[in-house]
Amino acid sequence: MSMRLSLNEALSRYSAGTAYHTMPEFAGIELQSLYSEEMEADGTLQLLRLVIRPGQGVPLHRNDRGEGLYLVAGRVEVRRDRGAVELDAPSAAYFAAGSVHAIANVGREDAIVLLTFSRMGRPRLGTSEFVDPAVLDPAEGLPNPNEIRGAQPLFRWAVHESYEPWGPVEPSKGLRQSMKYLLDPARGTPDFVLGLARITAGTHYTLHSHEPAEFYHVLEGEGVIHVGDASYAVVPGDTVHVPSNVVHGIDATSSDILVHWVYAVEEVGMNWTWRAAEDIYTDVRGLRGNR
Repeated sequence: MSMRLSLNEALSRYSAGTAYHTMPEFAGIELQSLYSEEMEADGTLQLLRLVIRPGQGVPLHRNDRGEGLYLVAGRVEVRRDRGAVELDAPSAAYFAAGSVHAIANVGREDAIVLLTFSRMGRPRLGTSEFVDPAVLDPAEGLPNPNEIRGAQPLFRWAVHESYEPWGPVEPSKGLRQSMKYLLDPARGTPDFVLGLARITAGTHYTLHSHEPAEFYHVLEGEGVIHVGDASYAVVPGDTVHVPSNVVHGIDATSSDILVHWVYAVEEVGMNWTWRAAEDIYTDVRGLRGNR
């Protein structure tokens, strides 16, 4: 089942609260679930939007699933076990399941954070517990993630977006359609692949399918995202969920479009296949029914 949820719809749900408001680590933090109630119940991935005011933070805690963080705006300090990193937007970070972690706004403006949870058969809501900062004492044996591993040159858990280069998605279209990986299993993130995609106005992203479930969160621009038999006109703040093996693609219509995307790969690993569901062409040819 695919779905689209606009940011306005997510904001209206915030006033009433969602199940995520019961999680103690988010007390006092403005949050919106960017999935509908149906997808929260059934989806492989979960997605939250946090607005962290200056001086606020998500306190030190651990939970039962991996988290991917994408910083849309602001400056935060992220802590994982015995390591901490300060990030300016746009940036990404990863908290492994069971790791001790925290997020603090250390800037002068609101920090906007997108948090992705890998579910993969776990209950809808994770289990979490607060952690006494005293456990960060080196004597407790917590790992330091800020280490260079010679056998894993790509390994990292936090990265600024500008660190990674743009590359083509479909080489025949050059950089009219490009993407970058920020986090993935080669970089120490076994749960999902997290990145950005940029499509130039007038360009069609080929209808295709793959085993990992995915979501797109629109950061800039407008276009149409096709999922199965549905076509969604999207604007910044919209989120579209793509279930496993469902055909999908994107038309960047009147403007360039920039999306944050995540694949769920905890169960399928990286040995999955991108399968075109149509001949590959470059330009938008109207909505699906008019092709």
